[in-house]
Amino acid sequence: MNEQAWNAAAEQLDRSSRWTKKGLARVTDKDRGSIVVPCGSPYSALLCAAEYWGCDWTDITGATVMAAEPGAIAVSPPESIDICLYEDDEGEDVSVVDAEH
Repeated sequence: MNEQAWNAAAEQLDRSSRWTKKGLARVTDKDRGSIVVPCGSPYSALLCAAEYWGCDWTDITGATVMAAEPGAIAVSPPESIDICLYEDDEGEDVSVVDAEH
């Protein structure tokens, strides 16, 4: 696998990991409103919120990140998350799990 494929796979794995955390946080921004997202840390909650809102996380200034209230349900990721597939040299889709390390 080439470096570009590894970087793409790592980015997708990071995204997949963020959106599948069991913890929940409410991110509230004065301009964008309030949403509940999966949360492994306040930073990962901001990354999920930025992705959902379609902005860069650094554009979210003055937002609060708090534990979500009991019974809250997280928003869905803006697009479905594929499980880190890349195309090998022979054109076959391969999961990162299947890749040689």
